Amino acid sequence: MVANAAWRTLQILVFQAGPQDFPYSPQLSRVLAALCAIASALLLRILVPTPVAIAVAIVSVAVVASLSQALLNLRKLPNRFDQTFGALMATGIAFCIITLPVAWQSAPEFLRVMNDPTLLERSRTGGMPEIQVPMSVALGWDIVFFWSIAVFANIFRQAADFSAAAGVLVVITLVFVQMVVSSFAAALVRSAIG
Repeated sequence: MVANAAWRTLQILVFQAGPQDFPYSPQLSRVLAALCAIASALLLRILVPTPVAIAVAIVSVAVVASLSQALLNLRKLPNRFDQTFGALMATGIAFCIITLPVAWQSAPEFLRVMNDPTLLERSRTGGMPEIQVPMSVALGWDIVFFWSIAVFANIFRQAADFSAAAGVLVVITLVFVQMVVSSFAAALVRSAIG
């Protein structure tokens, strides 16, 4: 089953399969959720303290699970949840791995901006701090970002019988909710750890 899930994940990443092709297994979905949270925390750990990375990763997975379940319930397709969620988690793990080299290369610059009170204050007041990363790194971020949007939109499109535009709208909504909830979780953890 694991080999089949890995193969289907690769096919989903290149738009040759959908969530309906992903192995049905509630246990596999739970394992993939845990692995996705771990992969996300390891990726985020490059930029933020470990407790914040863990909290944001767990909250992000929970948001994906909740919104996926709610969406499929609204469409009266709750039986598609395990395959959809498994496909989202497996591709999420893949994107964490794909993003790792780009994040690693840009981390020193992001950390410089995050640790400079002047630059941080400028960003809070609407000004954009100058981030100096090689063009290849910036392009890498863009490619992974838009590719992940397309893959996740395709998963939701097929799982909920949506149009492509509706799938993109679902993913944009998901990203927005993840950002809001993750920011809240990160603020709570930061205040707790001082």
